[in-house]
Amino acid sequence: MDLRSWSKIVLGVYLVALLAGCGTDPLPEEPEEESPAEDSNGVPEVVQTVHPTLTVDTPLAGTYASDDTVLVSGSVEEGSAPLTTLTIGDEEVSIEGGAFAHHMDLEPGPNILGLRLQSEDAGRAVEAVSVFGPSTNPPATTIEEALQIDMGQQFLDNGSSELDDLAGILQALLQDQQFLESFVDEPYEVGEDSFVEVTRIEISDAEIDITAISGCLDSVIVLGAVDEHSQGFMEIDLQATGSSAIFGDEIYLSTRSTRLEAQICSGVTDGELELDIYNPYVSFEEFKLATSDHPDLAEEYPTLTQTVASVAESALEDWIGETVADLVLEMLEQFVASYEFGVDPVVTASFDLADIEIDGAGVRLSASGRFSTPQGLAELPETVGSLRTETTPMTGPISDAPVAVAMSKDALNQLLFALWYGGGFADYDVPTEDLDDLPDVFKPLTSIDVDVWLPPTFMAATEPEYLFDLAVGGVGVDLIAGGDRHFEMGIHLRAGVDIEVDEEGLLMLEIDNRAQRITVQAGVANAPPEHDKGDLAALLRMITPAALGEANVDFEGFPLPAFDLASFSDSLGGFEGRAISFAPSSFSAGGSENAYLIVEGSLREDQQ
Repeated sequence: MDLRSWSKIVLGVYLVALLAGCGTDPLPEEPEEESPAEDSNGVPEVVQTVHPTLTVDTPLAGTYASDDTVLVSGSVEEGSAPLTTLTIGDEEVSIEGGAFAHHMDLEPGPNILGLRLQSEDAGRAVEAVSVFGPSTNPPATTIEEALQIDMGQQFLDNGSSELDDLAGILQALLQDQQFLESFVDEPYEVGEDSFVEVTRIEISDAEIDITAISGCLDSVIVLGAVDEHSQGFMEIDLQATGSSAIFGDEIYLSTRSTRLEAQICSGVTDGELELDIYNPYVSFEEFKLATSDHPDLAEEYPTLTQTVASVAESALEDWIGETVADLVLEMLEQFVASYEFGVDPVVTASFDLADIEIDGAGVRLSASGRFSTPQGLAELPETVGSLRTETTPMTGPISDAPVAVAMSKDALNQLLFALWYGGGFADYDVPTEDLDDLPDVFKPLTSIDVDVWLPPTFMAATEPEYLFDLAVGGVGVDLIAGGDRHFEMGIHLRAGVDIEVDEEGLLMLEIDNRAQRITVQAGVANAPPEHDKGDLAALLRMITPAALGEANVDFEGFPLPAFDLASFSDSLGGFEGRAISFAPSSFSAGGSENAYLIVEGSLREDQQ
C-alpha cells in the first residue's frame, strides 16, 4: 500500500474528486423571498434571506471521548427570521438565551454529529463534528488474537510434489544439497569420549506424506528409493573419534531406502511453543556399512553391522525427527512474521505465534500483532488510539480451503491508526495545478491543504452486501481562492466497503458510492460573507457520493502469509529466488459480530 494509493482514498475519494469532479457550475444562488411590506410608492420590497448562525464550542473536531456520551454545546444567532428548530442527528435540542447544551450518546469508533439550525423563512445553518467514541487500543499496543491462520489437509499434503503444500516444500528441502550441507561438520556424541561428525550427506529423492490427526501430524518420510521401481539412495559419511573409530576413523553408511514414521505434535515448554516428535520408527532397506579400514563390514562382521544399523536407526530417528519438527515449526512461524507496508514512512506489522492447534481438520495458528512506524508512535493522551472491541476470538476451523486467514478488525484498525498517525494519509498539500475543473466560487485557486482529523476505521456493516463499513471521522479542507476568499470545510462519512483482488493479484477496496446508502455530513467553519455556508455544505454532501465512485485502493503488502524459501538457510542453492505466497480467492466477514476479515485461498510458488 503506497502513498499514491492512500492519497487516492483520502484526496481522490473524499476531497480532490469532490472539487475536480463538480465542474464549473456556479454555486447555487441564495434563496430570495418576497416580503409583504411595500415602500412609499406601494411597490413590494424584496427582502434577502439572511441565514442564521450556528457555532459549535464543544466538542472540538477530532475529539476522543473518554465516556460513552459527549456534551455538544454552542451558540446560535437569528438571521432575517425567528429560529424554529435545532437538531443534532435525529434529536431536537432546546435553545435557551441563544445557547444550547445537549448530551449525545456515542457508538464505539467514529461518530458523525450533524447539527442543523432552521428559521421560519427557510434559512438554515449546518455543522458536523467528528468524535471518536470509547474504547480504544493505545498506539502500538499488542492486539491479542489479531490473526488466525487455518492450514487444512490440502495445505499439509495435496498429493503433489509441487511447492504448493507443506509436504512438497519439505521434500524439496531434504533434496537440496546446500540445505543438507548445513548439517555437515556437526559432531554427535555416541558414547563417553566418542563422537562422530557428519562430513557428507546426499539424498537422491524424498517423499513425505502428512496427515492431520487429533493433536498431531502423522508423518511418513521416505529417503532414497521412494518406491520399488526407483533407484534412489541415501549416503552419509562420518568422521569417527574415540571408541567410535575402533574399525577406522572414516565411516560410510548407505541405504537404498530409509523410511521414517513419526507423529509431530504441538506442545509448550517453559512458555515456548514447540513441536515434538512422538513414536518415531526408522527402517532401512539394503543397509550397507564400511569404514576406512574395513571396506565391507557386513561380510566381515555381520553382527556388528546389525548393531551399527540399530544405532544408526536410533540416531536417524533423533536427527531426522528433530530436523523435520524444527522445519515445520519454522515454516509455521514464517506465516506470522513481520510485514512492511510500502507507504512513506513504512509501517511494520509484527506477529508473534501464540498457539498451535492440530486436529483432523488441519493446523490452526493464532498470533498477536502490533503495528509501528520507524520513528515509533509517541505517547498520546490515554483515550487516543484505534477502535477496541469486545468480540470473541475465532474458535474452530475457519473454512475448508487449503489456507484461510482471519484478521480481527481491531488489528486492521490498529494498522489504519499507524498509517494515519505516521502520516500515511494525513496533512497533504495538494498541487493546485491538478485542480483545473473547480466551481467558479473557488477560482482562482491559490492553495489547498488537507488534514485527516481521525483515523479511518473499519466498522460493522450496515448493509448486508458489504463486508464492513469504512468511517472517516473528519477530513478538513483549508482552501484559499485569490487573496480574499478563505474556506475552511470538513467532510465526515461512512460507507460500505468490499474487498476484491484485481488482475494483478492486489487487494482492492470497493467503496459504495450510492448517495442513499452512505452517511455524509459536511460543515463549513469559515467562508467569505457573500457565500452561504449552508449552500457550500450542501454542495459537499451532493458531490461526495459521486467522488467515492472513483475510489479503488490497492493494498500492496497486505499482511497475508508469504515467505522466501531461502529464508530457511543462509545458502539454499536450489531455492534461490523462489518464494511461496498466499493466493487469496475469496473474502468474507466472520466470527462473533463479524469482527474478522476472512481471506480464503491457497499456496503458490512465485518465481522472483
